[in-house]
Amino acid sequence: MQTDKEGHFTINLPAGRYSLVARKRADGGRSGVLAPGDLNAQFSGNPVTVRSGERMVLDDFSLAQVDAGVHAQRQAEGIFARTETLLHGQVVDSDSAPVSDVYVFAYLDSRMVGKPVHMSVPTGADGLFSLYLSDGGTYYIGARSAFGGPLEPGEWVGTFDGEADHKVIVARGASDDLGTLIVKEFW
Repeated sequence: MQTDKEGHFTINLPAGRYSLVARKRADGGRSGVLAPGDLNAQFSGNPVTVRSGERMVLDDFSLAQVDAGVHAQRQAEGIFARTETLLHGQVVDSDSAPVSDVYVFAYLDSRMVGKPVHMSVPTGADGLFSLYLSDGGTYYIGARSAFGGPLEPGEWVGTFDGEADHKVIVARGASDDLGTLIVKEFW
């Protein structure tokens, strides 16, 4: 949800427990991994418990700019951590032109919903990607230019099509070339 001109917001939520965050992306995007220059804050009173029929007035969020050094360190850890097991290739459009700013991700489930277990950093102008995996196994591979939430018009999206179910079987310690992964603009 977006704030009004004065920075106020209202969220109607069912009863439950929530962690609140505020983000403003420098590129105007609505979702995805934060980047240097984006603004970010977690509500100091997290988690917030909402009761049925309750209206809450919260303290202000203090947004801080994402630091480039901290961002680079976090990309070197977690789902972006470099490992010895790797899938690599190139993200292209239907005309075989490289597509930049696309994440390639791996799921353990063929439905490819929810949070992936591994994700690449966004592709550069050359469309090249490296997807580091924690171990060998069976992974289902997809790609998307924005991450999180439903598809938005103008996003690039695609899947690995070497197998009908988008599956890749990787040996531990392997560095496998997936070739090209074709993405299409969603409208």
